[in-house]
Amino acid sequence: MTGADAAMMIYADAERVEQMIWNLVRNALKFTPRGGRVQLAISQLAGSVCLDVTDTGQGIAPDFLPRIFEMFSQADGGGRRDRGGLGIGLSLVKQLAELHGGRIEAESAGLGQGARFRLWLPENAPSPRGEAPRELVDPSILTGLRVLLVDDSVEALEAFRTLLEMEGAHVRAEPSAEQALVATTQQEFDVVLSDIGMPTMNGYEMIRQMRSTPRTARIPALALTGFGREQDVKKALDAGFDGHLSKPVSLHALVAAIDRSLHKSFS
Repeated sequence: MTGADAAMMIYADAERVEQMIWNLVRNALKFTPRGGRVQLAISQLAGSVCLDVTDTGQGIAPDFLPRIFEMFSQADGGGRRDRGGLGIGLSLVKQLAELHGGRIEAESAGLGQGARFRLWLPENAPSPRGEAPRELVDPSILTGLRVLLVDDSVEALEAFRTLLEMEGAHVRAEPSAEQALVATTQQEFDVVLSDIGMPTMNGYEMIRQMRSTPRTARIPALALTGFGREQDVKKALDAGFDGHLSKPVSLHALVAAIDRSLHKSFS
């Protein structure tokens, strides 16, 4: 690892910084063959500390580069950087960086040309003015929260489960609306996060059944779906959901929506 001689200080959660660095290094190692090189460098510029993770490996296809940080992004052949995993590592780095008031950038000259990921984190605490309060919604509200997660995509189900459990939530993940309804008869939940487009029974039908049952009539529920048009949002709210989030969704947006739904249920 290379860098300046002087000590550099940042205002950040040490555990989350460790997660970001580990995900970037693991990503570089995964796509760099034996005999290649992975290099870390640190620098300081304009009130931020920048960590560069550079590799000489597989590289990234130009058409995939703009989508590299999307949670469930896909690419064909050698352009894919989430091969063999769920594709949440780089997305998680982006969400955590933004929660700290920082950012993450990816660069690559193309396939076979290696890649560089640049993580920028502020030296000081983000200003409480302007947009900062919105960006700093506290993920700790998820700690201990009992979440029922519903999605027929195994990849999406496991990815969101991982993300929520990393923030301390207790997650029960079900691959169908029918199984989710059974789950509500077996235990209590603080919030429901559900996909809409599922076979046999969709999310609209599921939430209507929940709202017609005293046990689950008032449980906060959010539609977490790829259906993002204005009419889709209205349809979700009319069916009984308390909020609507379009995929891909940021950690901040998810936490903020859960926070709003919990406050709404107590009002």
